[in-house]
Amino acid sequence: MEVEQNTTAQQIFTIVQSEAELGLSRFSLSTTTPIFALWMCSSQLEVQLRPTHKPVELAAKWNYLVNKYSSYPEDSDDEEPLLYFRRNIFLSKTEEEQIKDIKVLELLYAEARYNVLQGMERKNEILFYKNNIISLIICLLPRTVRVRWPCTLR
Repeated sequence: MEVEQNTTAQQIFTIVQSEAELGLSRFSLSTTTPIFALWMCSSQLEVQLRPTHKPVELAAKWNYLVNKYSSYPEDSDDEEPLLYFRRNIFLSKTEEEQIKDIKVLELLYAEARYNVLQGMERKNEILFYKNNIISLIICLLPRTVRVRWPCTLR
């Protein structure tokens, strides 16, 4: 997808949200707190974009931002950020618990599972076991009942 210099995160978000494969086109961006947001990430820094941010401009300043806001050495001149469609960090737990749409829950589950497997989540032993039980239940469901959940075990 080609993005112009002045394209905002909101415009890209709208394009991604309307992608038929995600099945999120009916969700309004005018909710109190959007469920998803665009993130610009590299191996050394992850930033959630505001709707008014211009990703192309941020990518041009990325090495400066990495040096300023991360604890990595100053030799991070080869960092190239990527755009991700991920959970909005400002979504409260109560708002998240009210989500009932299966497609949204599927995306949130896939991201949470990825974060746990990558070691990006805090190690809460009770939540760890709950998440493992949920993953096993989902993976062991008969194929006729199962929704397309990512179930590869590592």
